[in-house]
Amino acid sequence: MKKKIIMNHLSYKTEYVDIEQGCGHKEYLAFYFYVDGEKIGSENYNPADYSDILESDKNLVFIQHCGCGVRECSALVANVNYSADYIVTWSVDEYRYNSGAEIYHFPKSEYETIMAKVFNSARLEE
Repeated sequence: MKKKIIMNHLSYKTEYVDIEQGCGHKEYLAFYFYVDGEKIGSENYNPADYSDILESDKNLVFIQHCGCGVRECSALVANVNYSADYIVTWSVDEYRYNSGAEIYHFPKSEYETIMAKVFNSARLEE
């Protein structure tokens, strides 16, 4: 018997934030990702900025970066897998190590539309 995949809904919002980062405050346009209307992420990280988004690619999306401001230090990422012609799977986990990933499945056409908007917003902010 084939296991039924429950499809999720991906969305995002942006807002300017002024948060503690590194040795001081930084103001920037923050990208927040939502799955089924719930914001995803961790209190241990700061929201992604435009450079995090532009460093993302087809296989890896930076969702949040380290509080020091350096994504290479640590980050929360979505490992992207195009598992079927019509499904995109996100495995959301730590950038440097496995801490028990959250798995989400999105309709491919909806996912590609949302991510095109995310990348466009990041390019405009750049």
